[in-house]
Amino acid sequence: MSLPVPHLPPIQPWNTLSPIQKDFAAKILAVHAAMIENMDKNIGKLIQYLKNTGQYDNTIIVFTSDNGTSEPFEMSQFKYASGVDLADAKQFISTKNNALSNLGNQNSDFNYGPWGPYVTATPFSGFKTSFYEGGIAVPFIVKPAKWMMSSLPSSSFVRGYAFVNDVAPTIYQIANVTYPASYHGHAIHPLMGRSLVPLIEGKVDNVYAPNEPQGAELFNQTAVRMGDWEAIHDTGNTSLNLYPNGTDVWRLYNLGSDPGEQKNVAAQHPDILKKMVAAYPVYAKNVGVVIPRGAAYANAATHVFPPISTCCPVSINLKQIPAIPGITRPSNATASYHNQTAPTAPLPQT
Repeated sequence: MSLPVPHLPPIQPWNTLSPIQKDFAAKILAVHAAMIENMDKNIGKLIQYLKNTGQYDNTIIVFTSDNGTSEPFEMSQFKYASGVDLADAKQFISTKNNALSNLGNQNSDFNYGPWGPYVTATPFSGFKTSFYEGGIAVPFIVKPAKWMMSSLPSSSFVRGYAFVNDVAPTIYQIANVTYPASYHGHAIHPLMGRSLVPLIEGKVDNVYAPNEPQGAELFNQTAVRMGDWEAIHDTGNTSLNLYPNGTDVWRLYNLGSDPGEQKNVAAQHPDILKKMVAAYPVYAKNVGVVIPRGAAYANAATHVFPPISTCCPVSINLKQIPAIPGITRPSNATASYHNQTAPTAPLPQT
């Protein structure tokens, strides 16, 4: 069963949508709310079990999410990664019933579309697969063990930021476990992240110094966080409607005064941006980032990446990907591709 295409509302005023688009959007958000309610009830059951069995007081609970919002595309437009049998993928999609009356049942499988993240993550920008706050800012809730309670501050809200790789050092410290330097005679990469115990206990406002940059990479996008500053780089983005600064540039935002990332202040703070950009290659070399290049990558990318939005295509020229110290640029990095907003994208142009 199917609805008229496109049946998910595009990014436009609500009063301009058709009745079926409004009904579909309302039902999707209702199902989303029901999923959260169901999760909440089952977390409550787990907590009650811990209390009934006398384990609650000695249990530390951490709740977070792997990303801020959903991907901005419909399941019917999903681009599967290379190596996946596309015939099987299409067969899987064909077994789903996303009719309005069936949304939320076990045989439905749907996504917001590009409008959803902006509704659910307001006032943040961006969505899953991006480094904007809408894609990476997530809830982080910690229920400490009872023996930790005496050292906790009276306020239960912590404003300092943290990264997902801070979870492991935090658990190690709470459990009084020392991270090993080697395993079976082989050296282990030093543990990344910082313990959040001092932050949780209210002894510090942040586990990272305000001038200490933290690099990150996701789907060939790069970012650096330093205090309230965030620098974001989307290589070769020429979609002027989304990113008005054009191609192959770093943008700089102050999340303290502009959490919605509406004002790029790179031109006003070149020294800060320069320091943050210089920190990224150090991070990339430390963790072994490998930037995919060439026709093979471009071909795979047409299958794995969803369109950025229904109205703003993204062009990527692989020649524009900056070199990373310690990583050799292949000689065949000459292909480019254009990820259109249509369900299918053309093959790479050489």
